[in-house]
Amino acid sequence: MNKKNIKEYFSGKNTVYKWWDPHNSDKREVYLRQEQIIEKIVKERDLRKIIDISSGRGRYAVLLSKGRDYTCFDISQQMLDYIKRLKLNVKLVKGDAEKIRLKEKFDLVLCSEALVHYPHPEKALKEMKRILNKKGIIIITADNRLCLGKIIRLLTNFVSKLSGKEIKHLGNDIYQPYTDKEYKKMFSNQNLKVKRTIRLSILTTPLKNRKGNYILSPNISKNLLFIDYFLEKIPLINKLSTYFIYVLENE
Repeated sequence: MNKKNIKEYFSGKNTVYKWWDPHNSDKREVYLRQEQIIEKIVKERDLRKIIDISSGRGRYAVLLSKGRDYTCFDISQQMLDYIKRLKLNVKLVKGDAEKIRLKEKFDLVLCSEALVHYPHPEKALKEMKRILNKKGIIIITADNRLCLGKIIRLLTNFVSKLSGKEIKHLGNDIYQPYTDKEYKKMFSNQNLKVKRTIRLSILTTPLKNRKGNYILSPNISKNLLFIDYFLEKIPLINKLSTYFIYVLENE
């Protein structure tokens, strides 16, 4: 990850805005499952005041904002302008997740698919904790560095290096995933307790080879959902999941 320029990239025009569109992604089925799980948590806990950190195109705002006090917070003005065009009853705040200049407190601090893009994730976690109500929760969704897809990628990279054809994957300079242990160490450092860990998607994440062609296509991976439901419950196998969903509380 290029920590020096990453914030300039995400705040720039026609950068992340051009490619971050989960509902039109080849991982659409996985993102929809994330949304279903988080919506259920919000309803069960009756969380009324929510801030969505790095809200992107507002997919959670569309899902959760009705009847709630909802704030979309993003470093990209282009993303916030997109949400504004959706005509939702939400507050729009431009800012840096590592320096959240808000004094109010929230029942839920939601940060989905963004922690891996922050140059200093623990600074962002510290800020999230600061704006959290005493009995509120933080929900983090994040990529697993040791998921099945990334292990396959490492192996193909190794083979490519041996053949003298090293591959440079797009996104490596703006993206740093971590292991479950590393995430939990970050949370502990900020005195955040992991209330629940959900491991999501082993086979239902499309895989590509070094030429960018699908090994496992979106259509095939969608049809493997029922197998994933089973695999995600097996302790050793679920360590290969693509995503984690963490529910955090104050210690």
